[in-house]
Amino acid sequence: MTPKQIMDHGLNEGEDWLNRVLAYIGESQEYVANYFRDNIPLIGQTKPEGTYLNWLDVSRIIDIVGAKETAAERERTSVDPVTPEMVMQEWFGQHARVDLNPGSSYGTGGAGHMRMNIAVSRKLLKLALDNIAEAVDRLPEGARNVFILHAVYGYTHDETGEMLGIATGTSKAQLHRAKRLLAQQLKQQGFEA
Repeated sequence: MTPKQIMDHGLNEGEDWLNRVLAYIGESQEYVANYFRDNIPLIGQTKPEGTYLNWLDVSRIIDIVGAKETAAERERTSVDPVTPEMVMQEWFGQHARVDLNPGSSYGTGGAGHMRMNIAVSRKLLKLALDNIAEAVDRLPEGARNVFILHAVYGYTHDETGEMLGIATGTSKAQLHRAKRLLAQQLKQQGFEA
C-alpha cells in the first residue's frame, strides 16, 4: 500500500479502531482516578477532558520532600529556572521509576502539579501507579499517618493527636520527621534539600 492508500484506509475504515481506543482510554481514566483515591491520598488527580494526560496534584509531596527549598537552592547556581515540579520529576524518576512531566512547564496554572500520560497498556499503567504508591509509602507509619491527617485532610495537630492517641507535640514531631526523612531520601539521590 502507498502512504496515500494507508491514509485513505485509516480515514475511511478507522472509526471502529478509534472508538475502541477512546473507550480504553476512558476506562484507564476511571482506573487511575480510583487508584489514586484508594491508594495514594497524598496525590490529588483531575480527570482530563478530551486528552490522555492526567493532572496530578503533588503539592503535598512537594512540601514533604522539600522540593521548593531544593529548587530555590539549585536555582541560585543555575542559568535556567528550576521549579519544585522539576525537582519532583527527578524525585519520581529516582523513587518510583516513573517519568512525569512538570506541570510548571505548561504555565503558571501547572504549579504544584505533574502530568501523567495514561495512554499505555493497563499493565504498564498499574506498574507505574504501584511504583508511585510504593515511593509515597516509604514514609514511616507514624510520620505517614500524621502527615496524611494533617497535610492531606487538614486536621490540626490537636485533632490529629486525639485521633491517633498521641500528644500534640508528638504530632508536630512526627510531621517534622516525615518532612526530614523525605528530604534525606532526596539528598541521597543527589538533590540538596
